[in-house]
Amino acid sequence: MADGKITYENLNQEVKKLREENNNLREENIRLKKENTAKTEELIKIKGDNESIKKKYETEIDELNKRITTFSTQIVDMNDPKLLPIKQSSNVVTSLFPGETAFSVLFMTMGNQDIQNYAMTCKNTDLFVTLEEKLYNDYPKYKNYDTFFQVNTRRIKRFKTIEENNIKCNDIISIFIIDEN
Repeated sequence: MADGKITYENLNQEVKKLREENNNLREENIRLKKENTAKTEELIKIKGDNESIKKKYETEIDELNKRITTFSTQIVDMNDPKLLPIKQSSNVVTSLFPGETAFSVLFMTMGNQDIQNYAMTCKNTDLFVTLEEKLYNDYPKYKNYDTFFQVNTRRIKRFKTIEENNIKCNDIISIFIIDEN
């Protein structure tokens, strides 16, 4: 074509080149169709997986909601005074939370024999003053005295916890009456 003439040979070469390009495009088209099919199958699988995961979590959420409803009902029932026992001992630990431990301590009066080996159950997180209150409920005459308490010769701080006062399982807590003459 350099001389401006269209020859049969030039047309054959052009047709050959176009056929090659057409074949390449056809192969590229086939490859892209296969890739598209694979991606579509992968997407369908992912959608199926998502659906099964969604159903699993919906089932778990439904179960948790049922448990919440049950616990809520139990909490309401526990707070209903008609359902509470007539007299519940004040010396019972009814529940423990993480980090809490329950154990007994002993109380003894010093200087008299009024209280000997009076055991009381408590939690390490209880304020000592709550134990003192329980003691006074069982021994009301001590409400009339000015008292202080010791454990292992250390004075107990009323508004600190059992743990903060370093009171351990089966420790003997001595009760002292301050003589006010």
